[in-house]
Amino acid sequence: MRWLGFEMALAEATDESPAVWRHDSVPYTQFGRIDIHLESDMVALLSQMDDGSDFFGLYLQQFEDPLRVPDAEKDSHFRTRELHELPVGLIERVEVRAESELKNLELFLWIGGVQLSFLSGEVWEDFKILKIVVPDESILVQVDGKRPQDQS
Repeated sequence: MRWLGFEMALAEATDESPAVWRHDSVPYTQFGRIDIHLESDMVALLSQMDDGSDFFGLYLQQFEDPLRVPDAEKDSHFRTRELHELPVGLIERVEVRAESELKNLELFLWIGGVQLSFLSGEVWEDFKILKIVVPDESILVQVDGKRPQDQS
């Protein structure tokens, strides 16, 4: 098992400051897409914002082209990286919190006794204040109820 993520900064870089990847007020890491490489397959975890259709939230999709880890671009608020902070191994348990059959808000996975949480949401910057909006088109990740500790 291997995890790759298209990570989104919590706040974009400005002339005065670099992009913000972690902040004490946000207990999540934010992604636009997470590729899950299994023993014989690869699926991507994505999130659809509420656009008035009957479907929104988290979903899995197969892609022929997995994410690739490029060299980091200076001042970019996006980066693709391997997610070493997420556990690997047998998925022991799966739970989904949903509003209805087509509205999956949160996915919980247990791997090696560690709980992963994937929330359909996004961190918005509003006058330099970061706030969490749920549901939305990004994926907010926690490990055992806390922001994952970036190992990259």
